[in-house]
Amino acid sequence: MTTITINLPDALAERVGGAARAVHRPLEEVLTAMLDGVVPSLDDVPEDMRTELQARDLR
Repeated sequence: MTTITINLPDALAERVGGAARAVHRPLEEVLTAMLDGVVPSLDDVPEDMRTELQARDLR
């Protein structure tokens, strides 16, 4: 597992914290599930799109 630090707007942090409390799960677990649901694996992307995505500078 990799540890990262991110800065979130206060309103977003409050929403995620509220979601975590609502489901009685740790904040990290809720954020991981949310990101996993919206960030596709490149393995699932068609080859032509994968090449294009890998070529982009996504900083």
